[in-house]
Amino acid sequence: MQLHLAIRFATAPTSNKPERPNGYMDVQVAPGLKQATAEKIVRGLNPHLDVGERIRVLAPVFRFRPSIDGIAITNNRILGFSSYAMPGKRPAISIPLGDVEGIDYEGKLSGTRILVRLSNGSTVRLGTVAPADVSFVHTAFAPIRAGQSTGTSTASPSTASAKKPTRKAHRAHRNLVATFPAVLAAQNRAQHARGPSRECLRLYWLVSSF
Repeated sequence: MQLHLAIRFATAPTSNKPERPNGYMDVQVAPGLKQATAEKIVRGLNPHLDVGERIRVLAPVFRFRPSIDGIAITNNRILGFSSYAMPGKRPAISIPLGDVEGIDYEGKLSGTRILVRLSNGSTVRLGTVAPADVSFVHTAFAPIRAGQSTGTSTASPSTASAKKPTRKAHRAHRNLVATFPAVLAAQNRAQHARGPSRECLRLYWLVSSF
């Protein structure tokens, strides 16, 4: 009688998930940023980091010009970037932490705007943060402000949250936007050679300021 033994070596199951980028485990991610998106951003930013530079914080923001949809705080800089432009393009905003004089917050209908005051007297607008991420961003920037002798915030997260738009404000804004084209058309018909009236300019300013 002959015995035939078949030996099979078990192999560890392979995962289809991609490996996390280098340094990702040390990154604090805002609640409004998905994990997959955060990992993609880290991969895109890594080629643009200096030697020894590490990403500490990631948060989504919005700014139209230059186009920015995220900010990162590293151990050396504050970066503003477009995730769609990476890794081909460098971050549109790069601020050395040593140049930061303070961080200010402005409450808007769409969220809270972040302003970075520099030691040379200029101000850089990072973008607008959604209400859900305001507290996270404020905490992330707190060590930077604490390291500056004059770095103070003009509005705390609670103050910014208090400025969140009410339903009445949203309704007024929608009505304003809806009626503006008709007002502008009537103004153009009434004044062919003259410029827009003061009321029309004021209405346009109100619409564009939201």
